[in-house]
Amino acid sequence: MCFGTTGSSFRAASPRSQPQDMQRVGSLAPTSRRAAGAAAATGVPLEELTARLKAAFEFDDVHQMLLHIEEHTDRGRRSLERQIRESTGLGEDLYEKYRPDLIRLDAVFRACDADRCGYLSMEEARIVLKKIGMRPYHRDIRSVLKSDCAELLASDEISFASFLELVDKIRVHEFKKRLRRLSRPFYDFDRHQNEDFEPRVLLDVIVQAGFCKNELEQAAALKDIDQFGTKKVGTISFKELHVLVQRIVEQHLALETARMEKLLATKGYEAGRIIDLQSMFDDADVQDVQSLTFPQTLEAFETHMISPFSVEQLEMEFKSAADGCERIDLLCFAKLVTEFGEGKSWQPR
Repeated sequence: MCFGTTGSSFRAASPRSQPQDMQRVGSLAPTSRRAAGAAAATGVPLEELTARLKAAFEFDDVHQMLLHIEEHTDRGRRSLERQIRESTGLGEDLYEKYRPDLIRLDAVFRACDADRCGYLSMEEARIVLKKIGMRPYHRDIRSVLKSDCAELLASDEISFASFLELVDKIRVHEFKKRLRRLSRPFYDFDRHQNEDFEPRVLLDVIVQAGFCKNELEQAAALKDIDQFGTKKVGTISFKELHVLVQRIVEQHLALETARMEKLLATKGYEAGRIIDLQSMFDDADVQDVQSLTFPQTLEAFETHMISPFSVEQLEMEFKSAADGCERIDLLCFAKLVTEFGEGKSWQPR
């Protein structure tokens, strides 16, 4: 199966010819994306820029102008990528592998490098990993880092290149975990390779594998699928599907992390306490569903609370917080920890 270049579908290897007017309509999507890039580059709101261009030029003139602006924007991006590579000493393999994310990852890395020394402590590196949509506090990931990155953990000095190695280790682990979940839906999809597929059909494959369970996640995933499709020419392989799923999952977790951090901050939790709560919560969330059952909550309390507490009282408060559900999110978990940890010593990490 091949990706269509207009972002409207995932196509078989030989796309059917289209009428000229349909080809013209199909080219509007990439032009809109170029307009968005031009708006970002010039600082002019997208709607205003589009109106100006439409008023001044014919469609083909606008198309060529946006191509020109996009080319210069791409040149700036490539130049920045090279600067990052030179300043951080990235090897060729890591540079090419992470080039699409290089600017974003470098920005988050530098934002957490408080003393501007070019290195992060392991705890700072975990904060960055959490912010970009990974689960560094999960027990499986901690085990992977402990076994595969022992030297980095011991040195407690993580350069940007070493940080990308951590990202790589985690993504390899996640790929192995998702392998079975994705295999059957993908190969069911692959049997229909002579048909045209809309992005919604590929989303169905991802949903069948157990990802993107609610409407908000699915709407965000559709945007990622469309963007991914416009950049690909040729067949979609199983590895490419995993890259797409990885991107969707990480973006969702990054947004959810930011949302929860903001909520907890508005409730008066300090940054260090939020990190501790995330650590406890993620360690107990063995199913990777961003919520805990009562047994998982109890395990977290038994693992991290030093002072004794009443199991019966905890269960009662859990049911009240869950409000008829069987699970609680991080915000409810934080309330329980605060209530039962008030005036008591507790060990979050």
